[in-house]
Amino acid sequence: MKKIKNPENKCAHLKILNKDPNNKFEVMLKKQKELQDALGNSIDDLNDKQKVQMFKEMLICLMAENIEALDRLPWKIWRNYDTYKLSKEEFLEFEFEICDCFFFFMNMLLIFKIDAKRLYNLYISKQKENLDRIKRGYSKGK
Repeated sequence: MKKIKNPENKCAHLKILNKDPNNKFEVMLKKQKELQDALGNSIDDLNDKQKVQMFKEMLICLMAENIEALDRLPWKIWRNYDTYKLSKEEFLEFEFEICDCFFFFMNMLLIFKIDAKRLYNLYISKQKENLDRIKRGYSKGK
């Protein structure tokens, strides 16, 4: 595995809590809002232009975090990883990078005030449509 670009950003040492709130996603959104408030990133009173600008910034951050997550994995198509196995620590670092991606995704939801219930209902509607598209031959290029 290649050397980590920012070894000071390792998270494998963090203690992972084992709590089970009723609405996990709503709790995470609330905690993300608290984080943004603590950072001084007020998202409550943005006008549409500011929302679009902040969304673009969060999207760029999300893309960067996706690349960081990929860098934690053996992904290069020109290399042979047949005998390579991720260690528990390497996999945990990958999981934390995915968590970083999720931070920025939640910021994007918060910008446009999309709460857990709304996202759930959008997801269920879109998932049904995707299944219907597959039944209509969408995935077969029709």
